Amino acid sequence: MACAALLMLGLASPARADDPVTRRLMVFTGGGFGGTASIAYDGAASFSFSGDLAPSPIAGARAEVAFMHYLAFGGQVSTSFWRGVDQSRRNPMIDFSITPRVRVPFVIDGRFLLEPYVVLPVGFSLSVFNSSIDLGGDLDRVNPGINVGALLGVTLLTRRHVGAFVEFGWMHHVAYDTDRSGARWTLTMNQATLNAGVVYAF
Repeated sequence: MACAALLMLGLASPARADDPVTRRLMVFTGGGFGGTASIAYDGAASFSFSGDLAPSPIAGARAEVAFMHYLAFGGQVSTSFWRGVDQSRRNPMIDFSITPRVRVPFVIDGRFLLEPYVVLPVGFSLSVFNSSIDLGGDLDRVNPGINVGALLGVTLLTRRHVGAFVEFGWMHHVAYDTDRSGARWTLTMNQATLNAGVVYAF
């Protein structure tokens, strides 16, 4: 397919012109910035409070297969370490996401593959509250949730099968917990995200 022809021009190893599969491994780091977090309580009474988020370090890894000219699909594990601006300790948010990606590959000078894209992570999250957040003595410290996001990015691959990428966008997280009284707690976070990393194609 056309995707394979474009890609293999940018990589050293030869491949069949009709081979549609491109596999990639990516490792990245980055950060979230701006944004807010809110916690809502729904029990005998209902209330909520919110605050601004401090910058959040991020680290993760992604694997994917590009099986069409403009489409790739994969999975990602990442962890962000968030805190409110008035808190001293960070709270890990671990994401397990699927990552559909729409891409537009271009060959540059027969040596590089430039690939603008949009990736849409969505999946399951684990929110790990640390001891600096006192939401009640009987609340669990690890809570399930969901994540969804949208990021614009660009990848540059060389003939040696390696390259780099950068992406910018937004991530939304929600985590839930129920205490012994049956009251429900909901954590909601929205934050801009900037990631950068390395990629290996094979």
